[in-house]
Amino acid sequence: MLEPQARQRLTELGLSEEEMSRVGDRVKRVLGQASTMRQYQIVAEVTQARYCNAELKVGQKIVFSCMPFKLDTAQTDCPLCLRALAPVLDPVTTLRELMLAGVDPAGPDMTRGAGCLDPGLEQGGLGHVRFKVYLNKAS
Repeated sequence: MLEPQARQRLTELGLSEEEMSRVGDRVKRVLGQASTMRQYQIVAEVTQARYCNAELKVGQKIVFSCMPFKLDTAQTDCPLCLRALAPVLDPVTTLRELMLAGVDPAGPDMTRGAGCLDPGLEQGGLGHVRFKVYLNKAS
């Protein structure tokens, strides 16, 4: 059985009643938690940046909304270097999944780290960037 807010969202997306009957349990659960998920964003904040060719700087942030799960371009102030973005996606997805599983968003397990794919000058590359990935109340 679909909760009213889930049914409304699926209707907005253009699903027919027959199509709604085929929606899986996971999607139903995610849509059922939409109001809670909208209260949070996942932030990947630059904590170290050295010789970064894409010019990422300490303190810049890549921000994702938890519902819908997407990059929040209005809140993001960090250049979107693909060699940095790719490694950030794993901890971002993990934090969202933990939230969906009911882990306390303010709990100690809700912070992760990530590093860009450039290994840095000492390891045969050029720059290297590190991120702290965490949940934050949406603004």
